[in-house]
Amino acid sequence: MRNKSLNLIWGNDLKELGYSKKSVNHFEKKYKKHKLCIDYDLMGYILMFRILGFDAFNKTKCIKYKDIKNMDSLTQIEFINLVNKIENEFKLFIENEE
Repeated sequence: MRNKSLNLIWGNDLKELGYSKKSVNHFEKKYKKHKLCIDYDLMGYILMFRILGFDAFNKTKCIKYKDIKNMDSLTQIEFINLVNKIENEFKLFIENEE
């Protein structure tokens, strides 16, 4: 996955999972009053999962994150399973926060 964008490698899979592309390395999906985000850092080769919430001024803030390093060896099915696992973990976190 090095030197390739998130959109190029996994863009279609993320779209099928309900994520929308905001840039070549940033996808997001709304869940309740939050955004579930997936970003890929080309400099550090890190896949970043984040939950963004909104403050009183309607500004986004990260309320939970999980970074995954070494994405080079992931197959398509492993990637989809990873996204589903982290998304379910984040949804449970949001449910428990309310």
